[in-house]
Amino acid sequence: MNRSRNAFTLIELLVVIAIIAILATILFPVFAQARAKARQATDLSNLKQIGLAYLMYAQDYDECIVPYAVRINNVSTLNNRYWFGASWAANTPPFNAPPFSNDPCPSASCNLYFDVNDGLITPYTKNAQIQDDPSAVSIPPAFSNWRNGHRTPGYAVYPVLFPDLRSGAGSVTTMATIEETANTVLMVDGAFFNTGNNTLTKAIFLNPPFDVVNNRDNGVFGLSNRVHGRHTGVANILWADGHAKAMRPMFRPAGAGASFDARRERNLGELSAVPLPAVIAAGDPNIPRYNYYFSLNKQTGR
Repeated sequence: MNRSRNAFTLIELLVVIAIIAILATILFPVFAQARAKARQATDLSNLKQIGLAYLMYAQDYDECIVPYAVRINNVSTLNNRYWFGASWAANTPPFNAPPFSNDPCPSASCNLYFDVNDGLITPYTKNAQIQDDPSAVSIPPAFSNWRNGHRTPGYAVYPVLFPDLRSGAGSVTTMATIEETANTVLMVDGAFFNTGNNTLTKAIFLNPPFDVVNNRDNGVFGLSNRVHGRHTGVANILWADGHAKAMRPMFRPAGAGASFDARRERNLGELSAVPLPAVIAAGDPNIPRYNYYFSLNKQTGR
């Protein structure tokens, strides 16, 4: 007499469990990669919108590029408006500023308050959320004394195009001074690794591989290694014509130095049109090519 089976044997259950485990092992990395790609796409969209805001600002201000920072009403040296927000001392808030509250503070002594909704490009973006990379929100801020400073962006800007006007000295850069806007970097996914205390923080500025003004290798001085390939090895970059694209950071040759190797392990590199040597010597004929993406005049390399 035949009897129908209504239960699995132990062997069958183990086989099903094994199959599920194998599928999970295969699919989980795929899901993680899909999430990383989604964050990269969001970051690229954010940079594109920042680029449009930057171009609208230039149109409204006689082709002048938005500065990195300006002083607010000359009330205090601590009261500044940046392209990405504003900061002020607790006892000298600017007009209509929100109260100095108990927002997160990354250190024991925060003497400045940061408001991400009061930047120089805020009137054009209308959305402060686009001013940061979703993959960088967990990276500590560059300034440890800013209350609410965790909302500063994970983007590093080229200071020649984003001049600091807080001291009253210096002048803005105009669009007309840029020879090739499509090949001149505006800002990048940035981060800074301190080899002294082994910490990674958000970066504010990005510099060319070689400093032609001071005649020194910025990589050796640790100033230019801030392009952060945090999207599966690539970084998103915004260019002066407003377009954004992904590129891989450029690294110095392996073994060039402990600091270079430490940055390479964390996908922190540089931006260059050609491969970089271990050390860039003064007078190197390839300096214009190393600095190509930073040069306003591509012929002179400056």
